Amino acid sequence: MFESIREVENKTNYWKFPCFLYHHGNIKWTLFPFVLPILDSLTNGPAKSVRKTSYERFPSVLVLLPNRVLPNQVYADFEVYWSSLGLAARAVYGGAPYGAQENKLWRGVDIAIGTQGRIKVI
Repeated sequence: MFESIREVENKTNYWKFPCFLYHHGNIKWTLFPFVLPILDSLTNGPAKSVRKTSYERFPSVLVLLPNRVLPNQVYADFEVYWSSLGLAARAVYGGAPYGAQENKLWRGVDIAIGTQGRIKVI
């Protein structure tokens, strides 16, 4: 696992992302190895060409989590990274009204974070 993290760090110059330059005190370093390849793909990779946020556009990244507590936590942790890059993300989970969550997804997001059941229903 540590070798793959080092490999990602060597392949990607993560200091080119403004969130790492200006928000270094808020970075969740435990999520860093998982978030960095996603951000790199969305901002520099093949997903960049389809990243225009538009109505009824499917998310480029789907993060599935096992329970309804985790999507909000992961969303809050990830927000430090994508907010400075202009990415759109939404958390969807059970126990909240369908309408608001569904409307946010249909407006177009880059990253959808949610539980398996709610993602499947929406």
